[in-house]
Amino acid sequence: MNGVSYSRERRALLLYAAFGLFFLVLVVRLLLIQTAEHEKYYKMSEDNRIRLVPEVAFRGDIYDRYGRVIVENRPSYTISAIPNEIDNIDSISSKLADLVPLGKNEIAEKIRSKKFLRYQPIKIARSVSFETVCIIEENADKFPGIIFQLEPARKYPQEGVLSHAVGYTSEVTEKELREMKGEGVNYGTDIGREGLEKYWDRYLRGKDGLTYLEITAEGKILGDLQGRDNIPPEPGMDVQLALDYELQNYALSLFADTVAGALVALDPRNGEVLTFVSVPAYDANMFTGVLRKKDWDRLVSDPHKPLLNRIIKGEYPPASTYKLIVAGAGLEEGIIEPETKFAPCTGGYRFGNRVFKCWNLSGHGKLGVIGSIIQSCDVYFYQLGHKLGLEKFAEYSRKCGFGSKTGIDVPGEMAGLVPDADWYDNKLGKGKWPISVIINLSIGQGEVLVTPLQLANFYAAVANGGTLYRPHLMRMAFSKNDTVYAKIEKIGQLPFTDSTLAILREASVGVLYDSHGTARGSRIKGIKFGGKTGTAQNPHGNEHALFCAYAPVENPIIAVACIVENAGHGSEEAAPIVSRVVRHYLEKNGLIPDPDSLQNMASREAE
Repeated sequence: MNGVSYSRERRALLLYAAFGLFFLVLVVRLLLIQTAEHEKYYKMSEDNRIRLVPEVAFRGDIYDRYGRVIVENRPSYTISAIPNEIDNIDSISSKLADLVPLGKNEIAEKIRSKKFLRYQPIKIARSVSFETVCIIEENADKFPGIIFQLEPARKYPQEGVLSHAVGYTSEVTEKELREMKGEGVNYGTDIGREGLEKYWDRYLRGKDGLTYLEITAEGKILGDLQGRDNIPPEPGMDVQLALDYELQNYALSLFADTVAGALVALDPRNGEVLTFVSVPAYDANMFTGVLRKKDWDRLVSDPHKPLLNRIIKGEYPPASTYKLIVAGAGLEEGIIEPETKFAPCTGGYRFGNRVFKCWNLSGHGKLGVIGSIIQSCDVYFYQLGHKLGLEKFAEYSRKCGFGSKTGIDVPGEMAGLVPDADWYDNKLGKGKWPISVIINLSIGQGEVLVTPLQLANFYAAVANGGTLYRPHLMRMAFSKNDTVYAKIEKIGQLPFTDSTLAILREASVGVLYDSHGTARGSRIKGIKFGGKTGTAQNPHGNEHALFCAYAPVENPIIAVACIVENAGHGSEEAAPIVSRVVRHYLEKNGLIPDPDSLQNMASREAE
């Protein structure tokens, strides 16, 4: 026999050596696990044993000025996935795609995302139906690693009644999560995106909590984890608004479904926002769950732009509503006195080789400044604007609050535009623009642009004696332990003396109560209020209708600005809406005499 032969003793020795080496390796490996790799395996063990479940904090409720709840929380089911407990992500994603409005790939991508910890729940779909939850619960063996939680979700009024004022919330992004570290925000936390929800998010949001659960290797919950204290969520503060929800609904109902426009009402005494209507609106509830692509596409492709907050972002030519600013500037600069008359209006005004037409082609004849405001004579203001000049026009416009943001507590406000010589030089080239620009500007046309909110704030200041307040929606934020009141801030003073303001108020009352007033069809029996019509030329279609007002004249409690896009004349389309809103609000406040009193007054006047 060839080869090496071993004795029995030698073979036994080799076997013992092999066992000894194996045992040595085993001991060394155990030592490494117990020492150098202890932390690694301890963490893996804990991950398999512990489930961290974020507890979503309740956002604060929102109330109107009379204490009515207008935004609250509703119970909502959220489906989440725990990656560590899922063996086949593609299979689970495919099954979930049949139950929620998300695609298989989108779900799988979320579950595989590296930004989430593998043993923590990843929110897949929110605001899912109870039927969907039942299917998952009854077929738990087919959905390993899929759980559902009952969480609070926002409930907004239907029909978009408050969408532009309150806004909406949605899930925090990864970037925001990094920026908000330490603020009690987790993946899946909702934060304010638009409107008050965004501006006052720090009050409304609260802080999320955390629950530690002990689970088996199969994912079965054994109970709370011993030795670790759960962190309870802290609810956000409630917020009370100055807004009158009933008046808001009423004002919204006055706009036809087919029109676009805005109406904002302020309390002239302090800048509180009473109504905040921008139409068309959108249903903010669609943002509280999974926003479907087709819903988003429908919103952004709508030619009426329902996502546009026209009150603070809509920039329009103010048209004849701006004549009060030009008239006040003329009076303050000594260019005119109340009875000053220019060349008569014959339906147009020649400047150079161009004729600027008045809206009344038959002409208004000779008028003073009050009569010109009452009848909205363009020719009078062409001449006054020419004498005033571009720089004074810009100076008084800015001092009246135009060309800058009001500072309202709704994000995204636009400043409008007050053009001056520098602006025209930059836009058209130094000295390459006609001096006739002031002719158009003097009637609120041309390049000057304002927001409805700026107009309402100006008319509120005319009503209250000249003070410009910062408009604000929030009155206070409160919880069991704390109350934060909104500040009433003065942001400016109209550059007009009391005598000038008295002239402007007399003229604005005449707009409604003079026999030649352009808004005489929108009077309110029993009280007097002031206002000014406007019809803004629109190069893209029909004119925009505007009307601004305040009431009652003696002791104003409401100032309103309204625009109806592409609707025609302000006296016919915007003034009737404002008149009804003012009357409704004054009736609520007991400032409209009852019909019997009015009848007695009429009888006495007849005698």
